[in-house]
Amino acid sequence: MNGNEKLKNIFSWLLNIIAIVSGFCSIVGVSVTSLMLKYILNMGIKNTILVAMVLFAISIAVLLVNTYKIHRDKVKVVKTIAENYRKIILKAVESYFDVLKQHKQNALTVTNLSSLYSDYLKSILDYLCIIFESLSKKKICACIKLITYTDEEETVDIDKLTLSTFCRSGNSDIDRGDYEINTINLKDNTDFLEIVDQNYHSGTNYFYQTNLVKYEKQLKKENKQYRNSNYNWSDYYKSTIVVPIMIKSDKLYTQNTNNKKQCYYRVIGFLCVDSLSTHAFLKSQREVNVNILRSVADLLYILLSQYCYYVKKYK
Repeated sequence: MNGNEKLKNIFSWLLNIIAIVSGFCSIVGVSVTSLMLKYILNMGIKNTILVAMVLFAISIAVLLVNTYKIHRDKVKVVKTIAENYRKIILKAVESYFDVLKQHKQNALTVTNLSSLYSDYLKSILDYLCIIFESLSKKKICACIKLITYTDEEETVDIDKLTLSTFCRSGNSDIDRGDYEINTINLKDNTDFLEIVDQNYHSGTNYFYQTNLVKYEKQLKKENKQYRNSNYNWSDYYKSTIVVPIMIKSDKLYTQNTNNKKQCYYRVIGFLCVDSLSTHAFLKSQREVNVNILRSVADLLYILLSQYCYYVKKYK
């Protein structure tokens, strides 16, 4: 550690001490104020002005310290987001060209293809979790779900669509994989079903719930049901955001022209983040959270479409 870093740490330490002291003073200030007022009233006018000036100066100093701390914390969050978002992009670029290189070298197989993508995507999910944890100060887990279509033309039939978990972030509970050995039916999961149903009308949607337990009770009052293939879902998460990994169909070279009027987007999977805390994804941060997740999902479409292409090629 160099001299500048030592000075910076000492300065930060002193600011923390001052902030703690100022917080304590704020707590006891109410009871002390009345006593001070009695004392000041018994003093001469000059002394009273002097004391008032000192108290005013102290108040300004405390305000500046607290303002600096808030600003410093915000800068730290922005820095964390920027650093990890760059890591996400870098991992995506490395993944794309690494797979391309191995393809050119005839080194790809279905087995090592899945392993290669899983390693890269797991790193991307880990960086994504760090971003959301810096915003929420809560533990966040992430996963990627892939849609398994029933035919080669990828005909959309919601009743027949199934999902598989492609990979999870490294901080996910290992028990969460126990129920993911087989594929799950999309129609049996509200988080994904709502997106797919509305996607064919508006083309843009997501699933955002700050409190799934409360949401489940709300649906019951409306004679509806919250569906989840994992019956013990609340043991692992109570809030979630889900966005589709998709692209506009008219941007693809090959597309199913028969469904062109009904399907405006090609959805190949879903990107999900969740937390056991009901304060992880605040309503006030909805727009920011969704845009971050959507931007990463857009990037993942490139990688996962490449993966799907090579899986078909090497089968």
